[in-house]
Amino acid sequence: MGILQKILRHLLLGALAVCLAACESKQDLMDHMEAIEGEYRLVQVGPEGFDFFNILSEDERSLATARVFSHERKWVIEYSLPLLTILRYSSSVQEYSIRYHQIRQYVIWDRQLGQYLFSNLKQDDMPGDGFNPDLIRLYLDGTTFSFHNKNLKVSWTKNR
Repeated sequence: MGILQKILRHLLLGALAVCLAACESKQDLMDHMEAIEGEYRLVQVGPEGFDFFNILSEDERSLATARVFSHERKWVIEYSLPLLTILRYSSSVQEYSIRYHQIRQYVIWDRQLGQYLFSNLKQDDMPGDGFNPDLIRLYLDGTTFSFHNKNLKVSWTKNR
């Protein structure tokens, strides 16, 4: 075997190893993204220390959904924030109004950090005053996705 053939053989084996590693990385990414793909149901809503989930009707809960899906070769998380305004409060919430605000963000799996990362929010994405996009934290813990700022925590759990 000539020296040129040995060099070509090593180059081809090296290229094959790189291709296999890239395919494995892409498959790892797809596995992580497919693991979170799907519909999520509301399980918590309220300011820190309070949970107003139980005062919401089934219809109101069903409007506050989240979902993760693939769109144009990117992964998207889309969620509906339930925003409650308490109209009358004594020992329990007696009257409230509710509106919903849709937010859509890209989500990726970061292999080096070993966690899901979300695209940055802008002020235009926010439902109004009191929401600073720089102070909002989004995280995915197992099958639960959470939106958290100083005045509101909302969590959704993946439907089985």
